[in-house]
Amino acid sequence: MNEEKKIPAFKLWLEYNPYDEPAPDLSDWDMENEFCNIGVDLLDGRYYGINVWTYKYFETVIEQDRVSTENLSGAYVDPPDLFVKDLTKDCIEAAIGDLLSKGDLEWLLNPSVFSIRFKPPWTDVNDLEDRGDAIEKELGLQVTAGHVLYGRNPLLLAVRNDTEELALQLNDKSIALLKQGEVVEIFRSKEDFWKLRLKNDISSGEKIL
Repeated sequence: MNEEKKIPAFKLWLEYNPYDEPAPDLSDWDMENEFCNIGVDLLDGRYYGINVWTYKYFETVIEQDRVSTENLSGAYVDPPDLFVKDLTKDCIEAAIGDLLSKGDLEWLLNPSVFSIRFKPPWTDVNDLEDRGDAIEKELGLQVTAGHVLYGRNPLLLAVRNDTEELALQLNDKSIALLKQGEVVEIFRSKEDFWKLRLKNDISSGEKIL
């Protein structure tokens, strides 16, 4: 008996239907010969930005490069993250679901597709409004000469609401946790930060945005 595939819950964002409208106008789209960008949101804070091409669009790009002489006149193609038969929501949704049943998208597709979403108990910097400006000002006063983060251009990503910890991205793409001006921990990458900290903070019952 085949073991039933377990597919994590996800929300799909489509470039041609960003607001999830019931019937977007696709009159200018050739769904079998086109490309688009998609986003995949998981409950645990992982987010994937994926460039998708159809099989026919691959042939179109080769011909375009041949005519334009780009990429050595079509001798090679910079590939997308994913190929699909067509760009319909049903096709893309089925493809993402099947991939997720097999493993993590950053390993099955391309490591660069991986990113994170800050969900409760975290608040993303873009949702902090004036509070974010105040925190960044205070951060500038704290990270001065002699501080372990001085010269590493810390960029505020999010605030944990219950502990007031700050998630900061440094100039080498590592993530630092700061609390009351002191570094709690530094993670090598967003992947490590998600795996070792963020996924444990986010409730598995949190609704997808």
